[in-house]
Parts: sequence; structure tokens; C-alpha cells
Amino acid sequence: MDLFLRDGARVGIIGGGPAGSFAAIHLLAIAASLNKKIKVFIFDKKDFTSGSGCNFCAGILSNTLIKELLQYNIVIPPEIIQREIKGYYYETIEGTAYFPKPSTSSICSVFRANGPFISKELYNVSFDYFLLQEAIKRGAHKIDSNINKIVFPSSPQDQVSLYSREQNTYYDFDLVFGAFGINTSFVMELEKSGIGYKAPQYLHSGQAEIPYDISMDKKFHDDIIIFIIPFKDLYFFSFTPKAKYLTVTAIGPHVTRAMLEKIFTIPQVMKYFPKKLRFPLEYCHCHPKIPITVAKNPYYHRFVIVGDACWSRYLKDGITSAFYTSKFGVECAFKYGISLDAFRDRYFRKIIQLDKDNTVGKILFKVHNRFKGSQAVRSSLFSMATNYTNKKIRENTRYILWGLFTGDYSYKKIMKKAIRISFIMHFIINIINAYLRIIFDNLSKINKKNKFRIIKKRSKVH
Repeated sequence: MDLFLRDGARVGIIGGGPAGSFAAIHLLAIAASLNKKIKVFIFDKKDFTSGSGCNFCAGILSNTLIKELLQYNIVIPPEIIQREIKGYYYETIEGTAYFPKPSTSSICSVFRANGPFISKELYNVSFDYFLLQEAIKRGAHKIDSNINKIVFPSSPQDQVSLYSREQNTYYDFDLVFGAFGINTSFVMELEKSGIGYKAPQYLHSGQAEIPYDISMDKKFHDDIIIFIIPFKDLYFFSFTPKAKYLTVTAIGPHVTRAMLEKIFTIPQVMKYFPKKLRFPLEYCHCHPKIPITVAKNPYYHRFVIVGDACWSRYLKDGITSAFYTSKFGVECAFKYGISLDAFRDRYFRKIIQLDKDNTVGKILFKVHNRFKGSQAVRSSLFSMATNYTNKKIRENTRYILWGLFTGDYSYKKIMKKAIRISFIMHFIINIINAYLRIIFDNLSKINKKNKFRIIKKRSKVH
């Protein structure tokens, strides 16, 4: 069935976060290039002018996203940028490795809302607010109301209706973008709608915003710290510095508040804080869902879902994923139409292709989680990434670790580096040497204990 956006079409977007704003920006840009006039309406009750508008995200803007935004003449103002990230520290039991970002790369940290819930910012620092205003500048209309229900017509030729309980109003549209996000209740509403939609499977991560003590600035500077340390039910956790706060992000199957607080008892973490520093009694924390699979049937006639309620990179870069899912959804609508068949065969097929890279990422993280508790594996990787004499192997190891935790490279590229014969051979040799050192160290400790016991016995005899 052929359905296309006509001139003067009305497009509704459910959600005013990055996925919704990106969808509006893409829509208006392509429409202008085709000399088509469309009306775009964004529905979201949040205004992102306070901490209550938080969208549950660590708030790291990747180099890829920053470059993509420049293509749309979107320059992030200095007051929105909390820190320009200079590099990453990888903290392990064996030591600390520093990875400066490439000179051509730009990475920064931002707040999704106007600071944490407990903050009182003097001016708006919300990235989501800034992005929403960019969409409005380009012609989008913001309606300060949430959508509670979506009504699909019996005939694909008819418009889709969105219902706002607050305004007791139905709004009719030629095309609707679902940019509501996996962490909203609208997901359940849509799963009951009868179109066959099923949300992605997810992890429950943990996140906290800790007030930033100025005495800690010398230790954190403008660097993100990744902790690759054995911790039950955590894959890894990280610290992201912002102007007045430190964002703590923990990734695992189900991260609790108690687990977030326990992180601060680990010796490798405690060294970054003053000895007398007490964990704050009040702090902003959340436990957002992180999608780990692709959604089922995130489309229908005149309707398509973008953002993390459809798909996101595995444990990485949700804002950039929102940019690309929105872009692909809009391109499909203009090039191939807005029918169920068009979205299934063009848009969703592209998402499935992207998800193949996630499959590789899951394998890499499964290996990482399986062996991060091994002292021999950890010490081998640490050695190969820091002071290894073979430059090619050292650079290869750093590429793997940088890509795995920053998201700068595709998982397929990381895997290609990881399965190189030369890398595997050096890794195996290092692991064998590490195991031998561990065995000799343990034997040495046993011998010392035995000598101590013999000396103690002799002293008792005399």
C-alpha cells in the first residue's frame, strides 16, 4: 500500500526529549529541501527548566553526535557544556591507565534536565531544553501536555489520533513519531494497543549525582573514570565530572541504591575523595532502564517509534542512537512512504542491521564480565595497554579498551582488533606469564609463612 506525506501534512511527535527534537529537526530540514510544507507538533509536559525534567541519562555527548549536529548548524553553547572531556582513566586493581582522547575528537558532559533534582541553577543548563528550542526555532510547535492514548484508524487512509487527558482533546495527524522513551508509562499503553508492539528487553542501571567538592577537582579534572573492578552484579561503573556534580553510573542487571553507595567503600574509589568526606544524605539518584534488544513491531500505518523505545546501541551512547533512529525514520517517511510496509521494509530493516553490531557487543561484554575477576587476565590487559614494549600490540589493546567503554568505534571494528592472531598470541603469552607469577608469589608467601613458623618453634624450644 502506497502512503506518502502530502504537502501540508500534520506530524505529531510524542515526547520532547532528544529523539523527539531530532525527529522534528530532521522532518523540517528534509521538508524544506523538498519544498514541502508540513506542520510539526511536539507533545511533552516537561519543560526541562528544572531538575524534575531529568531524562535518566549520564549525559555524555559523543564525538560522532557533536559532528552530526554541526551538519545541522547546531552548536552547543558553553553554558550547556558542563565539562569538555580530555580523556578516560581506566581504574583496575592492578593500577591506573590513562587514555587521552584523540586530538581531533570532541566529547563533553551535559545535564539532560536543568541540573540534578536538588540543584538550583541560575540559568538553564539543560541539553534537552536547548535541543527542543532548536526544533522550535526551525518551525516545530510545542504543546505542553502528555499524550495518554493513541487511536489507530480502521483504514490506513485515515489519520492517527492522539488523546490528551489533561486537555480532554483528540489531535489528528497524518504521521506520528513515538519518541516517548523506554522509561515512560506510555510503553505499556502502546503494548496494549493491538499493533503488536513489544518494548525492548532492558537492564536496570543505577545513576547518582553527587555534589562536587572543589577539593576533588585536582583528582578528576576533565576526565571520565571507568572502574573495571570485580563487583558482584555490576559489569562496570564510571564517574563523569560536571561543573558542580559528579555523575556516578553503574551498569548491571539490576542496580540498587545500596549498590551505588557501596561503590564508595572500594579502595580504588576512595583514593579519589578526601578521607573525611561523608556520603551525602540527600542526593539525586535514579535507576533507568537500558534497552539491550530491539523492539518488536515498532511501526504501523502512519506511525513509527524512534529512540530507545525502539533500539539503542548496547550499553552505549543513547543520545546518538536517538539521533540516528529519528533520522532513519524521517528519511523512510519521505523516500518510501508512511505505510506499515514501508516502515517495516525500509526503516526497521535498517535498525535490524544496526542491531547486528550489538550482537557483537554482547559477546565482547560477556567475555569481559566472565574474565574481569581473573587477576591474570586483568594484569595482562593492563600491562599490554600501558608499558608493553611492542608498540603495535599496545596500541591495539588501547583501541579495544577505548572503543569498548567510550562507544567511539563499532563493536565489529573492536572485535576485528581483538581476534587478530598477533594480539591473541601476545595475550595468551602474557596470561601464562601472569599465572606463573601468581603461582610463584603464592609459593613465596607459603615459604615465608613456613620459615616464620620454624623460627617461632625454635624460639619456644630455646
